Amino acid sequence: MIDKLINAYDPHLPLRQAVTPPRAWNTDETFTKFENDAIFGENW
Repeated sequence: MIDKLINAYDPHLPLRQAVTPPRAWNTDETFTKFENDAIFGENW
């Protein structure tokens, strides 16, 4: 599930084809937990 969400965004697209990260990055609970664990880990 996480891989699918991450792979939905391609940061290497040329500027004319660029898009913002997928909405699910801000609304999906699984992704939010993944993001919090990756950024804050056990140090927060």
